[in-house]
Amino acid sequence: MRFVVALALAGCGFEHGALGPGGPHDGDIDTSGPQIIDAAIDARMVDAKIDAAPTQCPDDDGDAVCNSVDDWPCGAKPATPSATVQYTNNSGATVTTITQVNLNNTGRMAVVASGNNVSLTFRLQMTDTACGGNCRDQLEAGWIVAATNTGNRFTTCLFDAAVSKQNGLDTNLSFNVGTPTTPRAYDLRVNLGQNNSCGANGNNDWWPSNTVPPDARTIARLCID
Repeated sequence: MRFVVALALAGCGFEHGALGPGGPHDGDIDTSGPQIIDAAIDARMVDAKIDAAPTQCPDDDGDAVCNSVDDWPCGAKPATPSATVQYTNNSGATVTTITQVNLNNTGRMAVVASGNNVSLTFRLQMTDTACGGNCRDQLEAGWIVAATNTGNRFTTCLFDAAVSKQNGLDTNLSFNVGTPTTPRAYDLRVNLGQNNSCGANGNNDWWPSNTVPPDARTIARLCID
């Protein structure tokens, strides 16, 4: 057996310049056996591509929308308020309807920088038969922090006048409204007031019991960026 192996080895020759097993020629590649090292390198390269984290776009408000395309940079974007907000008081004798709301010339959703004023236009319709004569009514409004459902009304009202018992009220109103300074999302909510005037007797909060109006009375939403 040893004699056969020796003859087999003796009969083998290597072409000049070729690398035999264990040969010292730098730069040559040994293709005579399994390429274990190359396979390991290839495997590591594949693993590196798989493990590499994808490129993340900036998302400051954490809503999974990139800053570059985020049109509501105050967290998850809420639903647009209803185009018609209507509510009743005094067992149905007083009906307030608000339509055609346009906040900052962008409809019922707006985004502004901190400290900026915004324009506000809307149509106000009221019927009120709750009084012996014409009722003195106010349209109170204020910025409500959406996340906590807290906030005071404006120091002045959006409407403050007598409403005809026979003919009601139908008017278009326009304002320049101040905004909060803290960056976050706000609702612009409205409420009926029935006082001698908007600030009569020192009243500076929601009528009649300082209760924040419900979300159903949101006429627009604002993001302070």
